[in-house]
Amino acid sequence: MSARHRRAQMQTGDIMTRIALLATASALVAACTPEAAPVQSANAAATQATAPEVAANAELAQLFEAYDQASLALAPQAKAYRGIIDEDYGTWGDVSEANDDRYLELMRQTAAAMKESFDPATLNEQDRISYELFLRNLAMEERLEPFDRHTFLFNQMFGQHSGIPAFLINIHRVGEVDHAEAYISRIADIGRAMPELTEQSRARARLGIMPPKWVYPYVISDIDNLLNAGRQNAILTDFRDKVGKLDLSNAKRAELNARA
Repeated sequence: MSARHRRAQMQTGDIMTRIALLATASALVAACTPEAAPVQSANAAATQATAPEVAANAELAQLFEAYDQASLALAPQAKAYRGIIDEDYGTWGDVSEANDDRYLELMRQTAAAMKESFDPATLNEQDRISYELFLRNLAMEERLEPFDRHTFLFNQMFGQHSGIPAFLINIHRVGEVDHAEAYISRIADIGRAMPELTEQSRARARLGIMPPKWVYPYVISDIDNLLNAGRQNAILTDFRDKVGKLDLSNAKRAELNARA
């Protein structure tokens, strides 16, 4: 994932966690509260007065949920980090810079809808914080936008050349045959994603955006270690280990390993 993808998922996770914790706390309070005596008309009026606030809070949660789902649709890797396994489990998704820009546009559209539909004064304290947090996150992304192409896609710390193997090994779970098939698909899809990322790196280099010279030997060494290992490289070793734990016939296991 790009830097913006990672930030967006962290920011969304913070907001969704806040909403989930608030809902859980409310449910616990309701469950632990003794049944009250019939309310007086004054209390009933007070309860009715809070109805708009309750509705606004629920609608804001729905808006954030819609944003969360839309942002996940832009990044299959983000789904895997969340433990979501669906039809995108076998792909790296759209790794283009245009797709990265869609994240920012999605944030802008969500912020516009939020401002149009909600008055922070009608929200409870927690949702008001989530409201303000989202706007601050958007403001930060807009300040960073001019520097979107200034990151190093291949570097000694977290470059794409090492991030892809690390993702497959640490994040891509294989609990059944379909998951193994998706792993194979992701290996094959590297052939599509990596040239796109490499061209992005070349375009940045033409603009003078390159890591220091001392970084290159580390990047090249990482790539050589993966390629020179042949069928014993870290990705295929991980795949064999994961498939080896499935309840499969020897023939099926051999077939999957051969196709990886």
